[in-house]
Amino acid sequence: MNLKSRLTRKISLTWVKTVGIFACAAMLSACALTKHPAPGLAKIEKVQAPKLEPGEKAHVFYFLQAELNRQKGDVDQALVYMNKAIEADPESMFLKMELAKLLVYKNDIPEALTLIRKGLEDHPENIDFLTVLAQIKLMQNNEAEVPIIFEKILSINPKDQAVYFLLGGLYSKMNQTPKAIDTFKRLTVQFPESFSGHYYLGKLHMVEENYSEAKKELNEAYRLNSDLVEALYGLIQIYEIQKNNKPLPGLYAQILDKDPEDARASLALALIYHTTKKEKKALGILAKLGERSTNESDILRYVVRYYIKKTLYPESIYLLENMLKTAASKGDIYYFLGLCQEESKNTQAAVEAFEHVPFESKYFEKSVLITAFHYMDMKKNDKAIALLEQALVDRPENIEFILYLGSFYEEEEMYQKALDMYLKGLSIDQNSTKLYFRLGVVYDKKGDRISCIEEMKKVLKIDPDDANALNYLGYTYADLGMNLEEAEELITKALSFKPDDGYITDSLGWVYYQKGNYEKAVATLEKAVGMIPDDPILLEHLGDAFFKTSDTEKALEFYQRSLKNKKKGHDALKLKIDRLMNKQTSLNP
Repeated sequence: MNLKSRLTRKISLTWVKTVGIFACAAMLSACALTKHPAPGLAKIEKVQAPKLEPGEKAHVFYFLQAELNRQKGDVDQALVYMNKAIEADPESMFLKMELAKLLVYKNDIPEALTLIRKGLEDHPENIDFLTVLAQIKLMQNNEAEVPIIFEKILSINPKDQAVYFLLGGLYSKMNQTPKAIDTFKRLTVQFPESFSGHYYLGKLHMVEENYSEAKKELNEAYRLNSDLVEALYGLIQIYEIQKNNKPLPGLYAQILDKDPEDARASLALALIYHTTKKEKKALGILAKLGERSTNESDILRYVVRYYIKKTLYPESIYLLENMLKTAASKGDIYYFLGLCQEESKNTQAAVEAFEHVPFESKYFEKSVLITAFHYMDMKKNDKAIALLEQALVDRPENIEFILYLGSFYEEEEMYQKALDMYLKGLSIDQNSTKLYFRLGVVYDKKGDRISCIEEMKKVLKIDPDDANALNYLGYTYADLGMNLEEAEELITKALSFKPDDGYITDSLGWVYYQKGNYEKAVATLEKAVGMIPDDPILLEHLGDAFFKTSDTEKALEFYQRSLKNKKKGHDALKLKIDRLMNKQTSLNP
């Protein structure tokens, strides 16, 4: 007995079943499915190497050697042995198929295609060759050609259940829902007991908004497999879309009968009891969930996934506040409660929640920073600073705390404290471009522009493409009237990274101004003001440029706009305005 006759039907479909799992996963994603174990696929079997029998010839030996080398990962040597096996038995379709699979594994697609096409010329209905051809098409991203191959396989063998799943999943992934529905209908005709087939068919009908058919198929799936709670969740989703809440408590109760620990169903049922004035039942459920939340992270994830991410903030607040009452570990719950209160515009309640997040929580850093910014918005700068100073006691090497505390010191014009804070940060992280940049900004605010230049150079030594440092250094040069060619190069490079940045555009206009190219300065500065129309510095720059072009009316217009938006340092600008107005008065007595 030769190898061909004994092993032709043992070709593995492992790869195609794997593709099917991914295809069905894509389909379920399109159907907004939460999770499903993809039941109903045929059991995947590995290729079994043939046993040597008395009198077997060399091709069996070579095949076994090829298999051993393939399992060890030595594909090249496996190919050598597989070719020798084919030389010994040139009529073996099995060996040719194994060779094609090795070539695919090695990514030698052209050679594999040649072999497959030759095999299909001789045997056009060979399912194994068609299967590998489909694999190759998928690898080449030729998804459109694959359904034709699968349909041919099904015309040859309409009982190939795995191919129905593959084909239906692929149609769904390609957004061809009607064809996917037709495929799964054919599957359920051939395999009426396939609960997964009925389930996927129900989800696809939901995509098409054919809810009556969807309910029928989901009910059938659940009848065939009463452990398939996802079918019940599908029904719940339909009733919610139809705004029919009456069946929901019963469906959630069915889920909890199967799995009393199902947190998703428990949360939903608690809210139903709350809205129907059955508060004792609701609080009983949430008390248990609170107790479990410390050891079961899924509970909080469900709140985030099904309520917070859907912007159901009042519902989320109700769930979280009542889970807090019995939770042993409260930090994460307080953090998400703070987020919900923040989104609900309850700033004070949000701050109170964030302040309860302990320093050992993974959300401690975010909570501190959010709270600090809320204090700044509330004009409680001293509280923001005190909060960050205390946070640094708990986490003394936290660079984010150092950066933001330094920036708050800057806001309060406590420049020496800001410098000390940034230098402390650099003693921890000598390569932080953010710290060097802020250090340079503070030196600039203190009037030490030489030190500012040195710090910006340090930023660019670490990251030559840092657009902010390129702009800051270039603008500083321009403002000092030095290194104007280099300044233009730096700012032009910054603009290549941020072409729509009004401040960088202003910097380039200011370079043109300092170089005496006033017409070009006006055009560039007008563009900058168009991007940021209310910045007093940009408006004053444009006024200066118009003044240099002798357009005193335009100059006065932009000086006055700048004065209107300027919060401090008005004297020099008022002097410019007074001179222009006096000049106009003298010309028009």
